[in-house]
Amino acid sequence: SASKAALLSLTQSAALELAPYDINVNAIHPGEIWTPMWERIARQGGLSSESREGSSLKEKFDFVVQKRTPLGRPQTPEDIGNMAAFLASNAARNITGQSINVDGGGFMS
Repeated sequence: SASKAALLSLTQSAALELAPYDINVNAIHPGEIWTPMWERIARQGGLSSESREGSSLKEKFDFVVQKRTPLGRPQTPEDIGNMAAFLASNAARNITGQSINVDGGGFMS
C-alpha cells in the first residue's frame, strides 16, 4: 500500500512540475497478469487453497482471478499496452496526474 501511495504522489508531483511544458504524467496500475512470477507462486502451491485440483497452473490462476475480480478475468499485456497507447494519444491530452487501474475492477478508488 505504501509503495502505491508513493507512486501516486510521485505521479502527481511530476505532473505539476511538467505541466508548464505540456507534458502529461500518469501512472498505470495493472491487475493480475499471468507472468513467470505468478507461475512460480502457482508451482509452490500458492494458489492451491483457492483453486481446483487437477487443473493446469494457468487454469488455477484464472480460477483465482475469476473469484477475486468483478470482471472475472485476468489482465493481459495488451490491456496495459492499450491504456499506455491511449494515454500517449491526443485523445488523452487533458489527462495528467492520474493513477489508472487496469485490473478488471479489482481495486476501485
